[in-house]
Amino acid sequence: VLYALQQDTGDEYQKSVGDLVNFMTYAAEPVQKDRREIGVWVTLFLLLLLIPVYWLNREYWKDVK
Repeated sequence: VLYALQQDTGDEYQKSVGDLVNFMTYAAEPVQKDRREIGVWVTLFLLLLLIPVYWLNREYWKDVK
C-alpha cells in the first residue's frame, strides 16, 4: 500500500508510516492509557498498604521468635 509513497524518500513517507503505526497501536488496545493510569494508582496503594501490614506482621510474630 505504501510502496508508491516509499519511492518518495522525503519526510512525507516517514510521517505517513508513523501515523499508520500509531493508529494500529491504538486500534489494537484503545484502553491502554486508562489501564496504565489505573496501574500506577494500584501500585501506589499497595506500596502504602505495605507499611501497616509489615508492622502488623512484626507485632504478631515478635513472641514466636
